[in-house]
Amino acid sequence: MVFDPSLATLIAGDVALVFAAVALGIMLFFGAGVAPAALRTLDKGATETLMHALFPHYYLSAGSMAVLAAIAAVPVSRLATLLLFLTAVGFLWLRQALMPRIERLREEGAAGNANARIHFARLNRLSLRLNMIQLVMIVGAVVVLIGD
Repeated sequence: MVFDPSLATLIAGDVALVFAAVALGIMLFFGAGVAPAALRTLDKGATETLMHALFPHYYLSAGSMAVLAAIAAVPVSRLATLLLFLTAVGFLWLRQALMPRIERLREEGAAGNANARIHFARLNRLSLRLNMIQLVMIVGAVVVLIGD
C-alpha cells in the first residue's frame, strides 16, 4: 500500500473537526445547559460550590479537545490551527491563572472585603468575555475545517 498524503490530510481534517466539535459541544452544554440550570434551581451557595467544582474540569476537557484539534489541524489549515491553539491557551490561562485569583477574591468578598468583591466581579466578567471569544474562535475553526 502506498502512502497517500492527500488522504492523510483529509483524515487529519476530519479528526480536527471532530475534536473541535467536541470542544464546542462542551462549551455549549456547560454555558447553555449546566450553568443556567444551576442558577435557576440551586441557592447561591450551592451554585457557587457546584461551579467551583465543575470549572476546572470544564477548562481541562474543553482545552484538551482544543489542543487535540489544533494538532490534527496542522496539515490542514493554518487559520484553524491558530484559532484552536489560541483557544487552548486561553483555557489553560483561565484554569491555571485566572480561576485561582477569582476563587481567592470570591472567598475574600464572602468574608466582607468590599474591594475583593469589586475585583471578583471584574475578573468574573473578564472570564465570561474570554469564554465568548473562545466560543467564536472555535466556531470559526469549525467553519474553516468544514470548508477545507
